[in-house]
This record gives sequence, structure tokens and C-alpha cells, in this order.
Amino acid sequence: MADVSADNLDWTALSMQLTNGQLAFLVGAGLSMTGKSPLPSADSLLQLCVQRIEQAFGETPPEEARASLEALCDYLHGMNQLGRLFIHSVVPWAQFKNGEPNDGHLALADFLITRATGAVVSTNYDTRIETAARDLGELDFVALTSADELEPRNHSRLLKIHGCALRDEATTLWCPAQVDDPPIKQRLEASVKLVPGWLANKDIVILGFWSDWPHMYDTLCHLLAGADPACVYIVNPSPQAELPEKAPALWAWAEKHHLIHVQMEAEKFLHEMWTRYGVSLLRRAFSLCNVTYEHAFHLAPPPMDAYTDWPSNPMDLLGLRADLLGSPRGKPVRDRDLDNDSSLLAAAVLRRLIDRGAALDGDALLMNEQRIRVIGHGGLMSTIKATYESEPLAHQDATTMVCPAAVDDGGAPIDVVRENVPGDIVRGGVTGTWLSLREAEALISQ
Repeated sequence: MADVSADNLDWTALSMQLTNGQLAFLVGAGLSMTGKSPLPSADSLLQLCVQRIEQAFGETPPEEARASLEALCDYLHGMNQLGRLFIHSVVPWAQFKNGEPNDGHLALADFLITRATGAVVSTNYDTRIETAARDLGELDFVALTSADELEPRNHSRLLKIHGCALRDEATTLWCPAQVDDPPIKQRLEASVKLVPGWLANKDIVILGFWSDWPHMYDTLCHLLAGADPACVYIVNPSPQAELPEKAPALWAWAEKHHLIHVQMEAEKFLHEMWTRYGVSLLRRAFSLCNVTYEHAFHLAPPPMDAYTDWPSNPMDLLGLRADLLGSPRGKPVRDRDLDNDSSLLAAAVLRRLIDRGAALDGDALLMNEQRIRVIGHGGLMSTIKATYESEPLAHQDATTMVCPAAVDDGGAPIDVVRENVPGDIVRGGVTGTWLSLREAEALISQ
């Protein structure tokens, strides 16, 4: 067992595991309790719900039912009022259905969209990961509430084992007494049967647990009983001595494996992971384009250790990845392998511009006070122009768009195809100035 700080964690190894699809994530309430619109703690929610019950019915639940949120839910379940009263009339669902995602939600959404992780299992009802995915352009993002549902087509699985505020708030799980209630029972049984298979040959990162939602732990431990990871990372800012006291069953399961406690908040951990993930993908693209670089510029590229000044904002790194893949801003970036010919040529041009003095500035380059983007999109100019017309104008305004793999069609309609040489002039653009590979070389020589 290891107890490490953020400074001592082997971030490089973790980034390599993520980039190669070797990590799965288990997410608890702590992830959604930070950021610009944090969810309430269990104690805050308890006080609010008790107040609403008193206001609506003029009655105060007994003292033992007000000891914790779990105790209140158990009490109401015993009265057959958990669904009819608590879930339908008392829970402030707007707080779970709305709210701005934090960097942790955005990171997980990107990992799911690019299939860097095979699965994220969440005990949260809120929809912030789904909102984050839509913010990243994946408008068809779907969360599962049962492991036996069909796997999403465009992204990895997000399984919400305690239910979802958006999909079916009536069957959300709030207390242990509900585990035998259909359809919750069938849903949990499917997860226990299938999820261990999703986690096979994966290291598991557990984030946002050990907060104040104790009923979540038992369900999670039941699900994890069949999983046998090589390594378990527990990300929690509390001292290690406090964790076994708060969640003894979950801690006991984790201790059976190679356990690493990372003393960080979940959002900060995921922000760092997301940043390193973006850098790792760009460095991979730079490495893969060595031959393309030599062919395009007739000289050997500088060594990889020459590229160290990467953006620190993961959204900027995502923008650079989108450009190399030829994906307009506002559209989902689903690929993490920048290894097609157009992307490799774009990566080579990006490297060449940096080699000649351009600096990475946010999600673009800056050279001689000129903003430059390098677009890895092949095909006819008219087709590319039509594709980028959907992009927010702010991303192209006053920007030089270098599109080295495009074919100039002389402005012909997109259904008229003529042969030409990739790398010729791409004229027009939506609002920016579009340059060919040759014109970009002239820009580099300034």
C-alpha cells in the first residue's frame, strides 16, 4: 500500500495507462460537490428535505429519522412514502438535472468520447457528465442505468448504478431498504453480473467516495466483489487513516489489491489527468509524423524533447487535437489516434512552424502576432469549407488556417471532382485566411 501526494505520483505512468485504454473509473458524490455549481452535501440535502416535509405536511419526522439522509429514507421507505413523498415531492431534482460541469466531469466525458476508458461507473444521480459530453459536441451521449442495456454507439459506457435524475428519478436508489425493490433489484443484479467483465485487465481509479453518502458504499462493494484489478487508485484528500473508518467495506476490498492512495480532490486529479492525456496524444502525433516531416521539408525533425511548452488548459489541448483531426470546433473529437495521412501531415506542419519560432498560444499558434491553426482535413476545398461553416466564427476570425492536405478544386461545387495534388492552395475559408502547404512554408520563412 502506498500513500502519495500529487507531487510524488507517477503521472507519466498513469497517462500512459489512460492513453492505452487501461484505466476504469468509479465515481462518487465528491466529484460533483466542487466547481461553479456544486451539489449539496448529504447533510445539507437532509436539512432541506426535512424542511420541505415540515412545510408541506406540518409534521416533523422523528428524531431518529433526522440523524442522516439514509435514516430519513429508510424511515420513509418503511412507511411506503419514499417514492410517493420523498422522491416525487421532496428531492430538489433541479439541482441534479441542471448545473455546470466542472473539469472533472469534462475530463471523464472526453475519456468516454475517445474511448480512452472502457467504462465509468457512477453512483451519482446528477447529469453533469452527460452535460459535459454535450458541451464537447457529443450530442447523442447516453448514460446507462443498467449494465444489460445496449452499449452506446459513439462512446464508452457510463453506468449510473444508483439511477439517473434525468432518465427515471422514480427508481433512484437512496437507502439499503430499496435493494429488493423491482426494478432496482434487477438493475443491480445485471450490474453485479456484467460490470466485473468490463473491469477485467483494467486498473481502477476510485474518485469522490468517502464523502457523506454511506449507503452508496454497500452497493458498490457488492458490484466490485467479482472484480480483480492489478492496482486500485483511491483519490481522496483525507488522510489515509480516516478512510477505513468512513467506508470499511470498500477499503477492505481495495486493500486486497495493490492500493495507492492519492491525497487529492477528485476534480483536481482529473484536471491533471486530462491535461496530461492531451499532451500525451499530441506528443504521440508528433512522434508518428517523423517520416512525414522529413518527406515534406527534406530535413530531419528536432528530437521530441525539444517540445515541452504545452498549454496547461486541457480545453486548449483538445482544440489542438481537433484541428489535427480535421474536426471543427463544437463537434465531438472521437479519435485519439492521430495517425491518418492528413493528421500526420498537419502534425508535421505544426512541428515545423514551432521549429521556426511559432509559439503554442492557447488552442492555436502565434507567430509574428499572427494567429495560426493547422487543420488535418483532406479532400476538396469546397467540402472542407462547407464543413467549417458550422464552426463558431470566433475560432476563425483573424486566424490563418493552414490546411496542408487539402486539394484545390478552384471553387467548384462539391459534387464536381477533379484530380489534383494534395497540398495545393486552399482559398477562401469561412472568415480566416486559408493557406496551402507551400504558402505555409513561405509563412515559416518570414
